[in-house]
Amino acid sequence: MRKLVGTLSAAMMAAAAVVCVPWPASAYNLNCGKFDGPNPTITYRFFDVGPGWENAFNQAQYRWDVVHVPGRFVPTSSSDPMIEVRDGSYADDFWARTSWTCPILPWQTNWIGNEVKQKYNTRTTGSLSAENKKYVAIHELGHAYGLAHESMTCSSGPAVMEQGSEKFHCAGLPPWQDDQNGVIDKY
Repeated sequence: MRKLVGTLSAAMMAAAAVVCVPWPASAYNLNCGKFDGPNPTITYRFFDVGPGWENAFNQAQYRWDVVHVPGRFVPTSSSDPMIEVRDGSYADDFWARTSWTCPILPWQTNWIGNEVKQKYNTRTTGSLSAENKKYVAIHELGHAYGLAHESMTCSSGPAVMEQGSEKFHCAGLPPWQDDQNGVIDKY
């Protein structure tokens, strides 16, 4: 019996170390977790972030805060914010990346540690306009909310969670209705 319990404990610990990454999806598909509560105050802090990405992130959090979705983004000086924001020159080809640790038990729904990490890649985004960087940051905050990638287009109904650059050319301002519906459904 002890051996069985030890084996199950080891398996659960290994599963807890799995980090979720977004995957292609459709119609505001959802990732594996979310922040605590039905209307969370989501704290964030910049760690070594240049003015370009800091400005893009601030505009992005403002866009999410002004639409009618649960949650509100608030800066903090705490050493343990809910979102850690960084930028730098990374070897990978991503524009930005949001990562977290998924819940492992069926009744758990929140991010492990209630924490998300975001990285913005200055090496691959140097040619993006300030407006395009804002869209990228709005997209990454969608991942922080728990949204996955979309397969929608401007003509089928825009979604900031679309992966790639097509969203830069859609009419109106993100997050669009599909993105908002995803957050409402999640929380």
